[in-house]
Amino acid sequence: MVMNYPQQLPWMKINDFLLYIESLSDSKNFSMQVIQKLHTLIPYDRFSVFYVDSNGKLNDATIMGADEGWIERYFDYYSKLEQGNYSLLEKLNDGSSSKIKVKSRDWTESKPNEFITDFIRPQGIKHSVGMMLHDVNDYSCIVFTLERTKLSKYHASDIDTLSIVQPHIENLYRKVLENGPKISKKDKYAKLRDVLTKREVEIAGLLCDGMTPRMISGKLYLSLSTTYKHIANIHTKLDVSNRQELILKLIEMKDGIYQQS
Repeated sequence: MVMNYPQQLPWMKINDFLLYIESLSDSKNFSMQVIQKLHTLIPYDRFSVFYVDSNGKLNDATIMGADEGWIERYFDYYSKLEQGNYSLLEKLNDGSSSKIKVKSRDWTESKPNEFITDFIRPQGIKHSVGMMLHDVNDYSCIVFTLERTKLSKYHASDIDTLSIVQPHIENLYRKVLENGPKISKKDKYAKLRDVLTKREVEIAGLLCDGMTPRMISGKLYLSLSTTYKHIANIHTKLDVSNRQELILKLIEMKDGIYQQS
């Protein structure tokens, strides 16, 4: 179905954005480069990027302009309110065959409830828009949220613009994953064995299972800061620059990880 978009959309900016993302050739910092460039199309006051695995479990989150504690409280409690009505994935993907990949919310017009009163308003969030990317297997892999605390609400033109660029970003993301470096299972196993300590291998395996750093801390009876230090060491040893790339690499290495734990 051909979509008829209004002529007043920022077509030159959209074109510049698409040319820019086409220059991205690897998974390192992919999401950060995309969301930073998105600001030229759709200004925001703060953002969050969430990485989920094939089971829909949160692997990691990158945020700008918000306290990490709010994110932890969201996933531990608020996302489960009202039968998951405010779940990040539920808001963008209703489970139907036609997946919603872009959605906006005007929180100033929302009826007050526990989520609005205790989570949204204390952070000063007035408007938000979300975008979801799926990998080649159509799993939910990355969710972007752009939030406004001072700027005016998102208009229909903003949503149309995001809807136009979303499939291009998604296709590029899939291409980036498919064209990543191919390493044999034997080499992957040897690399983990050579560079990671026993504890790091254990933590890597738990990350592959979709556990968050806080969950890992509780399971292994480690302080959260110690867990983060181990994860940072894994980053360095496996030559990755963020946990998005780390998770992708560890999922490929999963067999080797579990043989070592």
